[in-house]
Amino acid sequence: MFFKGHDDVFSKREYTITEIVFYNSDSSSSGKLSIPVRHEAFWKELDYVKHLWKHRQELKVEDAGIAALFGLECFAWYCAGEIVGRGFTFTGYYV
Repeated sequence: MFFKGHDDVFSKREYTITEIVFYNSDSSSSGKLSIPVRHEAFWKELDYVKHLWKHRQELKVEDAGIAALFGLECFAWYCAGEIVGRGFTFTGYYV
């Protein structure tokens, strides 16, 4: 025994570790995590982008700025990943 009363503490538990379910089907958030829901959301987003591209004359400056900042952020994460992948060198890979 690790400490006095070890059996008393564990005998009063209402559940065991094996009974804990992180993503059960009864949870309202579990549907948001499923692959079919994410697949459907991806295609909705793609349709929205296609719609914006077809009607780009009606595009607001604010929407174009947000899209440009998103593209810049993606490029920055790409560059950061390349630098980390090269071992934190800016000039190139070690040969």
